[in-house]
Amino acid sequence: MQHLISLILKYKKVYISVIVVYVAMFVLTAYTLVTKTGGMAQTAFPTRSASASEEATTARPATQLPSSFRGTKPNALTYADALAPLFQRMHQGEAVRILQIGDSHVRGNYLPHAVGAVLQQQLGTGGLEGIDLDVAPEIDGGITFDYLAQNGAHASRYCESDKLDDIAAFRPDLVIISFGTNEAHGHFDSDQHIATLKQLTESIARRCPGVHFLLTTPPGSYITTYGHRWRDRRGRWHYNTSHGVNPRTETVARAIDTFAKQNNCALWNLFEIAGGATHATTNWRNAGLMQNDCIHYTAEAYTLQGTLLGEAIVQAYEQTETKE
Repeated sequence: MQHLISLILKYKKVYISVIVVYVAMFVLTAYTLVTKTGGMAQTAFPTRSASASEEATTARPATQLPSSFRGTKPNALTYADALAPLFQRMHQGEAVRILQIGDSHVRGNYLPHAVGAVLQQQLGTGGLEGIDLDVAPEIDGGITFDYLAQNGAHASRYCESDKLDDIAAFRPDLVIISFGTNEAHGHFDSDQHIATLKQLTESIARRCPGVHFLLTTPPGSYITTYGHRWRDRRGRWHYNTSHGVNPRTETVARAIDTFAKQNNCALWNLFEIAGGATHATTNWRNAGLMQNDCIHYTAEAYTLQGTLLGEAIVQAYEQTETKE
């Protein structure tokens, strides 16, 4: 015991130095964590209150497509002036109800959830309901967002009375129309599709007076070609397959653009924004953002697409405010 005490006394300066070092490291680590937490709080997405008249104190940084994407264009709405009357109402503090309709890209939930989240974070919360269309009570200002979609759907499916009734039940001020991928996987006639979109928008407008429309293009897909097939020892068939870019996506996107331009509707041309006919589809696949069927996308991709769409709408809204 005496030997231990003598050692401690002999090396007490060393022990004290070690303790001081550990205390200093602890204090530095704690300070770093507090600093980082504060920095994260400053850059997080601002949460708006229910009143749309309140202004955000922090601007949301623009989301970017992956750096590997080639031939991209700025993320913005085309023919955004078509939404100017709606944006004016929003500037005056009115509550706005937005409904997105579409195919499996929308039905997968990730894309519309991202759209709704961005709009409500930036423009105020009026309710994010989900696909059952249970509508929350109205509040003063803000965005109420919902979506209605069906796997394998064409735009023509929503011209039918049951779907039109579902749309009308939401009482939308803005309908986002997101079709085109299924149309591109089969015989496609541009004039017929334009006529279908005309029928769809007119049918919705009769049930929802004063409604506005925003159309989106399909993002792009591949066509699977089946080549030589053979049977293994267990009698199971196998195929050689290959995937080629679906050229009809460009034709569908062009038809949607034509309709929007001719009928005073806003357009979000994701196909062109992500690289157009030359790069869009390959950009998504090369970045690992497409599923194995080369038609549908990963959750990460859908969230990115929805975020970009939401930000494009917010940008158009803010630009309208600037023009006042």
